[in-house]
Amino acid sequence: MLRMFASTLRSSSKSALALAFLFSSILDGGARTLYVISGTPTNYSPEGVAVQLFTLTEGKPHLEDTLVSARDGLYSIQSDLSGSYAIFSPHGVPSRVRILRTGPSLSSADYSIDGGIAQGIDSKLLMIGDKFNTSLIVPVHRTGAGGPPSVMVIPLNKSGEPQKIPLSSVTLEQLTFTGVPGGPEGAYSPIGRIANGHVVFSIEGFSERLSDLPTRLQSGHEGEQIGVVAASQNFVVLSLPSRRSDLESQHGETFRTLFVKDRRLNQWREVRLKGNVSRSRLFGDWLASIEESWQSDNVSNPGREESESADVARLFKYGEGAFANIPGVLLLDNLETKTHVEIKTGEEDSEVLDVTDNHICYRVNDSIFEGEINGEGIGKIVEIGHGPELRSVHWAFWK
Repeated sequence: MLRMFASTLRSSSKSALALAFLFSSILDGGARTLYVISGTPTNYSPEGVAVQLFTLTEGKPHLEDTLVSARDGLYSIQSDLSGSYAIFSPHGVPSRVRILRTGPSLSSADYSIDGGIAQGIDSKLLMIGDKFNTSLIVPVHRTGAGGPPSVMVIPLNKSGEPQKIPLSSVTLEQLTFTGVPGGPEGAYSPIGRIANGHVVFSIEGFSERLSDLPTRLQSGHEGEQIGVVAASQNFVVLSLPSRRSDLESQHGETFRTLFVKDRRLNQWREVRLKGNVSRSRLFGDWLASIEESWQSDNVSNPGREESESADVARLFKYGEGAFANIPGVLLLDNLETKTHVEIKTGEEDSEVLDVTDNHICYRVNDSIFEGEINGEGIGKIVEIGHGPELRSVHWAFWK
């Protein structure tokens, strides 16, 4: 395994920033524009945060659209890994979803969730993808007694009316779950259980399989919980949840084991990830994680007092930072080549926003950087955006 390290660089000149943005956005023979989505889920807070779409122009954010109002607040956002985003609102109990389609032209459409999301499944498990990987599939409440729940099938890459069909008509084995974003509010991977050598989810009493299991988990774990870290057409990433007593007994540098299946090769392997409560997201072959370790006492993580706004610092204090030591280290693991990269930002509020091929885009507080993953780590690092509007950015895409 290759092990590489990089440190964040920052430009202090506005003119240098504009030139850096121009330089970094001309890739693969043509100019590109970076779009970013700001908005923090606030399901455990009475106050909502608006979801807004920005472009970066000469290093400054320019507001393109408000996707969800602050009054409604954000429940969650998931991507299908191919250019569409499902934006659920309001926070707490979502009743509608906006589909943002990013290509070939930018458009959005709103849909009501008829009857509300079905109980018995963590609804952050947004079932993006059917056998064609083109639809958002949302389990909804049963409207009558008996029979399985229904699902709403909403087109992702084209306009169209949603359909309501029986749950039995779809399969979770085509699920896409991109993982958990950064930011101050704690979020968790969907939790299933182990049954007869498979990961199983229960939806209003009806069980559906997601995936098989590696040999190591096929015996001695029947009925135990198991978390879905991420899933795509190419990979499934699983993790056994840790009991709080086990987390509290670990000191110093901590790790957890990820079970990774390459669906193309039908092969499993294990990845040792730093941090026993680290958050992860999947970008193609790259699994991007924020190193986090359980802590029982609320201590101030690096960068909270100096670099963040009062609102973000408060959310970190009572949210993710209340139980996690976040040293400001971003982890990148290529699930195909086994390459490992670390970016040491030294800031609690930092995360990877996008990895396309070997180009990476990441945020540190209110600045966005782009770099190139190469044989020696992260090179050609430039700051391509800066401003207070970027503090709540957790998603990005190029057009």
